[in-house]
Amino acid sequence: MKTKTEMKIILGILAVLVALPLVAADSHQLWCLYDGESVNFGQLCAPGRPTVTAPNHGSTSICVHLLDNGKICHASLSKCYGLGLSCSNSTTGGNTTIDITPPTLEISSPLNGSTFTSRNVLLEMLSDETVALSYQKDSNPGKWNTLCSNCGSYSKERSFDEGLNEITIRAVDKANNEALYARLFYVDSKKPKINSLEPSEGFASGTFRVTFTEDNPKELVLHYGNSETGFRNKSFGLSTDCIQLDGEAECATTVNLADYEGEQIEVYATLLDAAGNLDETSHAQLAIDNTAPIISNFSYLVQGKKVTFTLEINEPYLSEVTYIDNSENNPKEKSLCSKLVNNVCEKQVNLKSEGSHNVQVIVRDLAGNEAAQNFTLFADSKKPKIKDVLPSDGFTSGLFEVTFEEQNPMSVVLEYGNVQTGFRTQNVQLSGCSKDGDEYYCSTSVALGDFDGQEIEYKFTVTDLAGQTDEKQQKGLAVDISFPVIKSLNYTVNGKDVFFLINVDEPYLKEISYIDNSDPKLQVKKLCSKLTNEFCEKKVSFRNDGLHEVTLEVTDLAGHAVSQNIEFFTDSKKPKIKSIFPEKDSTFGLFDISFEEQNPTSLILEYGNNALGFRTAALSLANDCTSDNGKYSCSINVDLSDYDGYEIMYDFTLTDRVGQTASDGAAELLVDITFPEFDSLTYNLTSSTKAKVILQATEPNVEVVTYINLDDSKPRQQTFCSRLSAEGICEKKLSINPGTNRIDFVIIDKAGNSAVQQLVIAN
Repeated sequence: MKTKTEMKIILGILAVLVALPLVAADSHQLWCLYDGESVNFGQLCAPGRPTVTAPNHGSTSICVHLLDNGKICHASLSKCYGLGLSCSNSTTGGNTTIDITPPTLEISSPLNGSTFTSRNVLLEMLSDETVALSYQKDSNPGKWNTLCSNCGSYSKERSFDEGLNEITIRAVDKANNEALYARLFYVDSKKPKINSLEPSEGFASGTFRVTFTEDNPKELVLHYGNSETGFRNKSFGLSTDCIQLDGEAECATTVNLADYEGEQIEVYATLLDAAGNLDETSHAQLAIDNTAPIISNFSYLVQGKKVTFTLEINEPYLSEVTYIDNSENNPKEKSLCSKLVNNVCEKQVNLKSEGSHNVQVIVRDLAGNEAAQNFTLFADSKKPKIKDVLPSDGFTSGLFEVTFEEQNPMSVVLEYGNVQTGFRTQNVQLSGCSKDGDEYYCSTSVALGDFDGQEIEYKFTVTDLAGQTDEKQQKGLAVDISFPVIKSLNYTVNGKDVFFLINVDEPYLKEISYIDNSDPKLQVKKLCSKLTNEFCEKKVSFRNDGLHEVTLEVTDLAGHAVSQNIEFFTDSKKPKIKSIFPEKDSTFGLFDISFEEQNPTSLILEYGNNALGFRTAALSLANDCTSDNGKYSCSINVDLSDYDGYEIMYDFTLTDRVGQTASDGAAELLVDITFPEFDSLTYNLTSSTKAKVILQATEPNVEVVTYINLDDSKPRQQTFCSRLSAEGICEKKLSINPGTNRIDFVIIDKAGNSAVQQLVIAN
């Protein structure tokens, strides 16, 4: 009988089973379906075959083919009718009954949530019809284990794993109706085992530790007390007080034993597992001590990687003194002392590594009471090493420098002075030092005004984080607090050479140097190390052309320094004039020049003659010139009307940024500002393709007469004549085109003046 409490799962579309007398293989039957009954041939025959369903209030007949391989497939009704089969003919296969109900199991074992003390678990169940029974472990899905293949009940033991087991039981009837039942149960065949209870002898302070082995613990209880004050118990929180380590549970709990102080108590633990098995420890008798040790004094001394600990301790029942270096990769508690000498524990230990160490020292008594001291120390086996100090001799102005090697510096201290005026101390800030690997460079300035004119001594002391030191001392330094004075600074530039002339007031000169801030290398270079009549005179050649931003610095022997910044421009290439126009004959006022120069600053035209005087015109490099990567072409028109008919000379002067110049010009140029004039321009046709053109003009200094026929297929400028007759006439036969010929004539004189007139010849 099926109950509501059963967990039953029916998968797939219900199959059918025909309740019939035995029939021969590969036969046909006529099935009758009523009131919504259906047959799924996709399940009985092959995937994709149809499902046939009777009306909700009616019936239908289907012919089926029973194959000898066990499959049942749909066949034509005419086949069954031809065999004489019908729903009313029960002897020939009619009146079949369809089973669409899955089987029902009554499972008496295992029950959900039950626990078994043996791995052999009884599987006991009863079916309401003949079925095939199997089960599947959820830990191994897809594998069905057969129980029986044609049975109505089952009752046998099967082996299961320790711990939680989740299985699914399947029942399939002969119509392939399937029912699934889920069961969850525990197997706990191993008895619990308490491995230890601590403390088990001596003293107790209230902290107890228990270790045990059990996969399915249910309850762990600590029992303690005595008949005098009373017995008590405390349950461990299995999920909060315990951790699993290497298959073993480690548990700890704390109870208040204050009212048992000075008494003895009985202590034991019990462990109950899920199967009801119980284990109990032996009963321990413990003295109660709730007073923690007292660390009355603590100190340590670091020497390289060795540390000496010294502790004064007040504890009559000492168990041990230990320490933990929490900076190690795998920190472990290590022993310092197990007994005291005059209440003192003193021990030297070797640290594994250099650097910072976070250390905890623990004092523990026999009852487990503890006192701890946390601190940070620094281990360093290498002492600081001072490599150099400055000044090393001569003078000082108050600037002191030190270079040293140390991985972990803690302080740098300068001591300076003399017996006469006194000694003083200056702490150097490490944050202001420069660092390169383990090497440090530090400098500091102090006021030496009241030592001026005296001799002093000084000493640098470097201390590392481990307390190790190194020091270096210098004596017999004269104090000079006066700065050099730059009285004048002059320089001249010639190409790439710069001539410096510097007037300096400094009796104890060390050096005059400069830095070209425009040079990517930024090198300090020396100008002078001594003065001649208070002057430093030096020529310097600068490698790169262009703008130079230079810092000059004057330093005296005491370290005082003054500086001055200057700017100048160097240019090693002189300007180069490539061409000028006009170079001869005449001019009407147009002057051209082309030149090469990267940094031109001015271009001046000077023109005229002695009789009428000379004049100048400045060309605008931006407006009168075009340039391409240092190549310039410039033009200017000047009014020469005052010089008309006279000869003049002219000269271009080009100046670059550093004052270098180039000049070029021409002389004996006739000034002609009168334009040519056409007196007449006529023609005579000499043939259908030729015309004689007669040109008469007024121009004493003809350079050339040109013409261009605008109606040619490819018009081009051509020479008509290069001079005129005494009467100002020039004539020439020209080839003409059929139709209209528009011909432009141009007269150009030697000064460049020109006149244009068009002649139209109709052919």
